[in-house]
Amino acid sequence: MRSIHLVALTVTAVQVELARGLWYGTSSGCVDRPGFKLCTQRVYDSGVDCRNDCGDNDDDCYYDCRCLESQHMINCIATSCWNEVYSCAYQRQALELRAVCADVDMDQIPFFPAPDNAPGGCACNIGQVLKKQDLITSHAVDCGLPETELEQDLRGCQCCTMSALISSIWDTCPDTDPNYITASYWNETLFSPYDWDTCGPTLREYDCANTLGFGADSAGGIKNFYSPDNVPENGTGPLTNTGVSITTPISGSTFTWTFGPSTYAIMAAANATTVSSANVSATVSSATTASYTTGHGAQETGAGESAAPILLKPSIRGLFTLLGSTLFLLA
Repeated sequence: MRSIHLVALTVTAVQVELARGLWYGTSSGCVDRPGFKLCTQRVYDSGVDCRNDCGDNDDDCYYDCRCLESQHMINCIATSCWNEVYSCAYQRQALELRAVCADVDMDQIPFFPAPDNAPGGCACNIGQVLKKQDLITSHAVDCGLPETELEQDLRGCQCCTMSALISSIWDTCPDTDPNYITASYWNETLFSPYDWDTCGPTLREYDCANTLGFGADSAGGIKNFYSPDNVPENGTGPLTNTGVSITTPISGSTFTWTFGPSTYAIMAAANATTVSSANVSATVSSATTASYTTGHGAQETGAGESAAPILLKPSIRGLFTLLGSTLFLLA
């Protein structure tokens, strides 16, 4: 019952938090500002019409509409704002696509995750954080163990999972405030309920990388496994862009991308102006954060939870599998 209750809470939270407004706002940094504004307005209007046609409490319809809207938003950016495709803002938009669509192959999403040290990129590669966490949580379902062994080594699997998630955050983005990149979420949904603070002896007993498999590339390729008493100090920085300009479209003037059954043809707008991504003003709002504006690529928190962890939250299905499996064995 506890796992079902937790998933229900997560579904409700995602519905609220992915309301209109999590896109990064204005078109001020785009090479084709008028085209981008027109495109996004059309996407928004179509999305509203789609959601209005959904019946009451029809979650599947709601997410289908959000999924389609997010795909078309990617098209708007790739066409008219291609100089921003490695920015923190675009990476967050890609994460929204991943959050609202079912069975997403992240490799299909253009420009995501951004390569390391990408021009105009996010100083914290949030796409890489998420990719590692997807692999970690998938592996955590059984830690590569047969059911009889998993029952015996369950606590080791739990603690190694939590340690690997910590590493995915702190080792990937050591200078960034971890609360921007899922730390608060995992603390609430996993670390506190499963007593992370008591994992020290268990982590000394188990070889998380080899015996339980978290060192494999297919499980996130985690190198460092922290204990409760040696977690690195928190970074304090916001999500910021590097400030280097993208002056030509990354994938050329035309390209296609496929998402599920849909294939989209993109023609990049002419390069009217080049604007450094670090100087783009962006207004962001959500159900849990006050609107805010930043003029130097840095995101500042509003009155509540930051927008970044909202989009980085693991998929509902993946969280259900992870927690449901663990709770079943504990019952």
